[in-house]
Amino acid sequence: RLWITFPKELHGLLVKKANGQFFMIDSAEPYLCTRALYGFRKSPTWWQEYLARLIATKCGLRRLHVEPTMFVDDQSGTIVTTYVDDLMFTGPLSKVTALYDLLATDLKLKEVKLLEEIGDSCDFVGRRITRVESGYEVTTTEKVIDRLTADLGIAGCRASTPSVRYTRAQLSKAEPLEQNLVKTFRRLLGMELYLARQWVE
Repeated sequence: RLWITFPKELHGLLVKKANGQFFMIDSAEPYLCTRALYGFRKSPTWWQEYLARLIATKCGLRRLHVEPTMFVDDQSGTIVTTYVDDLMFTGPLSKVTALYDLLATDLKLKEVKLLEEIGDSCDFVGRRITRVESGYEVTTTEKVIDRLTADLGIAGCRASTPSVRYTRAQLSKAEPLEQNLVKTFRRLLGMELYLARQWVE
């Protein structure tokens, strides 16, 4: 269940109920949300604020300033990592179970995988997390690598050492990239840099 209070900008807005009737938002009174809030520009922000408030106040975890999608319990070392509506709990099993049960009273949670034994693994946000003897190993999933190599058009290519090197003088004489291609160039360069670190072939 998700209780929301609408920001002042939405006061006066007519909202259609599930039964077809309309009502006007006119106060800071909380409403029970029974449908997805897709379509509102601030929906992701509202969700993150709600989730952060829930994890911090109900569970007593501290939200990190450097990485606001992570919440830490300093006493037990338990960490909750969030990505949109995906949650990953790490820490002592008893503490993780207690946190999960506490959040399950307000959120519809589905347990995907519990990494109890060495060799157990699961995927989380494009990463494969595997339980190893000394802790956890985080690697990129093949699905992500396959998608990136296909997007870059290098799926069937073999590795080679670049044979062409440009001097500063040559680069300074090069034609500047057209403005509409800058975003594409940055995206492709970012994908190549990511692959260079992850892809061993």
